[in-house]
Amino acid sequence: LRVGNSYSYGAEFMIKKQAGKFTGWLSYTYSRVFREIPEINDGNPYPANYDKPNDISLILSYDIIDNLNISLSWFYSTGAPRTMPTGRFEYEGMISPVYSDRNSVRLPEYHRMDFACTYDFKKTKRNGEAKKFNSSLNLSIYNLYNRHNAYSITFRQVEGQQYDTEAVKTYLFKLFPSLTYNFNF
Repeated sequence: LRVGNSYSYGAEFMIKKQAGKFTGWLSYTYSRVFREIPEINDGNPYPANYDKPNDISLILSYDIIDNLNISLSWFYSTGAPRTMPTGRFEYEGMISPVYSDRNSVRLPEYHRMDFACTYDFKKTKRNGEAKKFNSSLNLSIYNLYNRHNAYSITFRQVEGQQYDTEAVKTYLFKLFPSLTYNFNF
């Protein structure tokens, strides 16, 4: 086990509208988290794996009619810090990577937009009493503009070129539509 210190600081801001047909909020978070461990990174402070300086969320919702709602959500955050290879060297016929300082490089920034349209089936009977069974139908599109957000970046040798390395980005979800029927009783 390595023992050291960790410190964090930040601020959060939010603007929210809750009344009327058009509702939503905008939030911004500035957050920093650092670690300082004598045996790591020559004792110099470095960003923790979950250090995320900027995080923005925008949520908008509009009631077209009483039981039909559309919403749009947009999310942005600074890419996660990582330790990446910056070069390679050969020693006794073996090629080994040379790495950057601890968590000195960041993955690309993350952002996406989601869309949803929800239809709530009538919630009351004709005589004004509440129904015992309520349901809704939801059409959602995750990652509306099909951004390939980096989940991770790995490195591999370029085929047929012993001294060249290429970065390979792995991403999890492209544009992803879904249709959901919800009910409760």
